[in-house]
Amino acid sequence: MESNYYLAGVEAGGTGITIAIAKGVPSNIIESTYIPTTAPDETKEKVVEWLRQKKFDSLGVASFGPIDLDRNSKTYGYITTTPKPNWENTNILGWFDEFDVPKDFDTDCNGAAISECFHNQHKRGPVSSCVYITVGTGVGIGVVVGEKSVHGLVHPEGGHSFARLLPDDQFPGTCPFHGNCIEGLVSTGAIAKRLGVSPDKLAMIPDDDPVWSIVGHYLAQLCANLILISSPEIIVLGGGVMNRSVLFPIIGTQVLKILNGYIKSPYLTEELIDQYIVLSPFEHRSGIVGALELARRMDINNCKWLFFSIGILLLLCIRNDPNNNTTNNNNNNNYKTKDILDKRDNWGRGFYNSTLQSSIINSVTSIDTSGGTITIYGSNFGNSTHPEDLSVSVFGDYLDGSFCTNISIVNDNVISCQMPSGVGSFSIELLQDNLVFIEFKHTFNAPPLEKIVDVIESIARDNPNGFTLDIITFKKVLKGISVAYLETQDSFDRKGLEKVVRHSQTIGNNVVGGWLNDHDENKKYYYDSVKIFLSTQLDQAIQFGQLNQQLAIFDISNLNLISL
Repeated sequence: MESNYYLAGVEAGGTGITIAIAKGVPSNIIESTYIPTTAPDETKEKVVEWLRQKKFDSLGVASFGPIDLDRNSKTYGYITTTPKPNWENTNILGWFDEFDVPKDFDTDCNGAAISECFHNQHKRGPVSSCVYITVGTGVGIGVVVGEKSVHGLVHPEGGHSFARLLPDDQFPGTCPFHGNCIEGLVSTGAIAKRLGVSPDKLAMIPDDDPVWSIVGHYLAQLCANLILISSPEIIVLGGGVMNRSVLFPIIGTQVLKILNGYIKSPYLTEELIDQYIVLSPFEHRSGIVGALELARRMDINNCKWLFFSIGILLLLCIRNDPNNNTTNNNNNNNYKTKDILDKRDNWGRGFYNSTLQSSIINSVTSIDTSGGTITIYGSNFGNSTHPEDLSVSVFGDYLDGSFCTNISIVNDNVISCQMPSGVGSFSIELLQDNLVFIEFKHTFNAPPLEKIVDVIESIARDNPNGFTLDIITFKKVLKGISVAYLETQDSFDRKGLEKVVRHSQTIGNNVVGGWLNDHDENKKYYYDSVKIFLSTQLDQAIQFGQLNQQLAIFDISNLNLISL
């Protein structure tokens, strides 16, 4: 998106409304204000008046709910059956009718969840699915799957689900609809009522007060239920209550206890749970960044058809050019078609088909960084007048210009192919008859611990004299200075390797070294979590090696062992 493009975002919360202007990207906020949520008419006038003084090209509105997201409904854009007094049936999207710009509307939590899938700032790496939970005046959740927010009947309202009450908890709850639902048990009003104080006094309550253990327990039940139902790649917690950082270890511990090992994932362990249930990197700004992300996506949706039209005209010119010697039935021609369209932002899912019924990608099976077979689900894949001309391209980190191999059109709704290895986000792109362009954004999953260990053991057997491996890309590290961590010293066999991998994923930098110890009578393979320094950083490498009580470090670039 152009850097001189201005986004406007409105995050409507039950306590206050944040409005912001961002330049270029949602996180680049250049101006913002906060307006208390009072009566609807009074609040509307203040919000709209502030925006009248600003320049912006698209607008995103992320509101507390429940709200009506059905574009065919007479009450689309309304806050509907909210427990907030005087706000029921408020046409909040209609507040902005006077602004002649593209607009998008969603829940405040869905907006935040969308932004969490796009900023790629989480320690665990890029994600394409997320649950965002806000805990404040109310409790709301947003769910994103395949980088699209979940709507459906209306939208998720997990804050009004129910938890198993603690044995001694007789608190009736504060929700006017459900009493002791999650919101009625852990919102600011509920916590204040439990303690017999006003909500503005909660900041004075110490971290060791038993109330936080109660709140953490109920939020853990909500998180565990969401893991079992929607299996998100990450759960992000926000809102005023979550400024109480002591809640995160309570929630993490309780989630593991509730799940009791039933769901197998490296992130549902004591070592990595703090990378799975997290605070947003945007902290208190996550909601407004989400609203600005809605504005950004709305502009992309409005401009992409113009882009496609220009691309199609260019393609038609190439096909009709008598000097064009390319043919229709080879993948090189498809790659040249792709070249015309490669200067664009990632738009998620889209399609254009000028002569056939529109082809659509609905979903793609998960795949980890080592690659493998993927299945693409959608519709109208069999429309191509030249099925042999179908290509599946992959564009992303380490993958630009790669092609899937062994492509098979299983039926009109299913394609399978062999995916190359990679890391991070990528786009799967289908080209049919040189005129059909379909894109679907996806993300490589981190492989399970068992698979990482299997791969490393295989590489160790093939490289008994030693190796250094990036365990995200499964590529050998060929440059730099390798220094082992003290914590993984004397780790051998499979159990030791599992310890090394966990350390490398959490504390290290995802690099593992190994070798066969010929001096050991059992000829065991030894492994280390290692840190890689540039060849120009010898002094730092030596210092780090001494700090970790190493006898030597290894210069990979020059295959030289350096004694300390």
